[in-house]
Amino acid sequence: MVKVVSLKIKKNWKKMYESGLTLREIGEISGCSYASVSRYLKSIGIELKNRTYIEPSIKEPWKSLYEKGLTTTEIGLKYGCSSY
Repeated sequence: MVKVVSLKIKKNWKKMYESGLTLREIGEISGCSYASVSRYLKSIGIELKNRTYIEPSIKEPWKSLYEKGLTTTEIGLKYGCSSY
């Protein structure tokens, strides 16, 4: 059975994506697949970036490292990922 997601929920996806959430995170919050989120955002003209899902436990210390003076590039290198 196909799950129908209300337009009210879908309209929040653009804001969520633009705030930095991944398609997977938006899907988990909304109770649907990241593919559904991706299709909808593309259908309203949002250009999707290549964002890789990173476990929250890995991302948790990044903010404090940045606040301590590390650049995003330095943090990316430390964790083996890109800063863009």
